[in-house]
Amino acid sequence: MAGSLVFTLLLILIRNPYVQLFNVSGDVRGIGADILAAFAILMPVKVQNMILGGGIIRSGGKTKYVIIRYVSQEVSLQDGITNELL
Repeated sequence: MAGSLVFTLLLILIRNPYVQLFNVSGDVRGIGADILAAFAILMPVKVQNMILGGGIIRSGGKTKYVIIRYVSQEVSLQDGITNELL
């Protein structure tokens, strides 16, 4: 958990210099920096879910639950992105 918090802070601090490496407009840079910040803020939760769901549950033999949960999360994230774009 501490590693993901350190990486979150690092990603938030370097998001603007990172997006400036690409030859894109200012609007795209701003959106890219915002997306990186959102990803960084959600990273500790995602890492915790990966550790608990992928390690503890899978080692106990509950692999079907892990697959269903992972697929449902990915589908819901994609639906949210698609709905936002439309």
